[in-house]
Amino acid sequence: MSQDALNFIHEINTQNDCLKIKVRIVRIWKQSFSLDMILMDEKGKKIQGTIKAKLIHNFERFLAEGSIVVLSNFGVAENSGNYRIINHPCKLNFYHTTAVKKIEVFDAPVYGFGFVKFHDINNKKIGDEFAIGVVSCGNMDVYDRNGKEGKRINFEMQDLEGKVVNCTLWDNFA
Repeated sequence: MSQDALNFIHEINTQNDCLKIKVRIVRIWKQSFSLDMILMDEKGKKIQGTIKAKLIHNFERFLAEGSIVVLSNFGVAENSGNYRIINHPCKLNFYHTTAVKKIEVFDAPVYGFGFVKFHDINNKKIGDEFAIGVVSCGNMDVYDRNGKEGKRINFEMQDLEGKVVNCTLWDNFA
């Protein structure tokens, strides 16, 4: 592979971490123990990236939602667990030696959402990666539930056909 050759996210596996990828940072969030990102390549494929807390200061200035970067010298690990953010079998781990280069050119949609119809969800015609648009969201409702604090939030979701479904999430999900 030449020095300038780029790989795509679908080529990433745990057997090969000598890759170089160009991605847009679709989403980024910081936790006490890590900085996590959703990364998307020009084919619209996504993968999760993680930086452990002790390395965040090395990379934070290069990373922002919407920015486009070329990454190399990262680690590849199995993306396991019950609550995976992205349905890719792997995730990227940043190391002290990981290289991040900001660039400008990127030929893909900004967010890469895969919106679907409610009908296709109900009939299991789709995989695990899809999006539904939230069109309105109420305030968190805190109420007394038999002497304990309960929480709920109501919102509306809309699909590609314009159909709207009212939803409620309770307690920790709210």
